[in-house]
Amino acid sequence: MADKIKAVQAYSPRIEQQSTITMPVVVKFISDRTSLNEGEINLVLLELRDSLAFFTQSGHAVKLDGLGTFAPKIDLKGKISLAHWVDPELKRRLNGPGLFRGKILNKEMIDKTTGALIARWNEEHPDDPIKTKEKEG
Repeated sequence: MADKIKAVQAYSPRIEQQSTITMPVVVKFISDRTSLNEGEINLVLLELRDSLAFFTQSGHAVKLDGLGTFAPKIDLKGKISLAHWVDPELKRRLNGPGLFRGKILNKEMIDKTTGALIARWNEEHPDDPIKTKEKEG
């Protein structure tokens, strides 16, 4: 008998991940759209990284309009890491109607419940069903 997590993993909507865009590709993209050369852009991006490190190492959050807020955080073991809250405008640019150009897998399952995912699993895997709790009456 399968577990509920199998249905969720199999049928939840997810984005088909493409290759990771590296810094040289981003630098070239920006250079092609501006009057800045690739060396200048690369330097600015590295300075941005160093600025984030400098300020967050001092306990400051850094808000960059259009990108979001970066802030240091610490876990129970004392490990410090960097949290990032994405700028709302950047989120809107992903979620606006027709703006996302990537591929969404299991798109037909958007707005479905976990129960619907389980029902689909059970329909497609009759030899390995997920048991659901019966409603008491």
